[in-house]
Amino acid sequence: DCHEPHASQQAKLIARPGNALCTECHSDQNKQVAFPHAAVTDGGCITCHKPHASNNAALLREPGADTCISCHSDLPAAMKAAVPHAPVAAGECASCHNAHGSDVKGLLKDRTDRLCYACHEDLEIAFAKTAAHQPVRAGDCSACHTPHGGSEAKLVKKSGSALCADCHGELMKDDAASATHAPFASGD
Repeated sequence: DCHEPHASQQAKLIARPGNALCTECHSDQNKQVAFPHAAVTDGGCITCHKPHASNNAALLREPGADTCISCHSDLPAAMKAAVPHAPVAAGECASCHNAHGSDVKGLLKDRTDRLCYACHEDLEIAFAKTAAHQPVRAGDCSACHTPHGGSEAKLVKKSGSALCADCHGELMKDDAASATHAPFASGD
């Protein structure tokens, strides 16, 4: 059903143009999303998949995360970061991302907080019982944490008060004419 036996308007006697050939059978991959993956819209299915056979699952051109790395050159550094995110280190991009497209920015499978709480459910319960920081209430884990990997424990973007200063810079200024609270002065 993929090739016409005698003649076609498409090269290689393909029966239908572009992704239409694949989505004829794989209709679940043809839904309209707010954020389609450029690999799908620009290069088509064959950007990541081989059309006939592959040694990899889902006929991927490369095994697992290597398919993603072939375009996303920043991933190897994240995988080898001092503090990598466990799914990234394991090459499991699909734990958080939908490779074909998503209604959530970043090709995420769900809102950031829902994705994080799927693995960190203890934190969701703890945060519900406390006065939560505004990014936590907004479900914006990536305001303070780097999702793929970094140099700081718990994947925070910066250490100590430097992280707080990004949003609370005015509050972080030291007034030289006043006494400074010891924890603040030490960066805690």
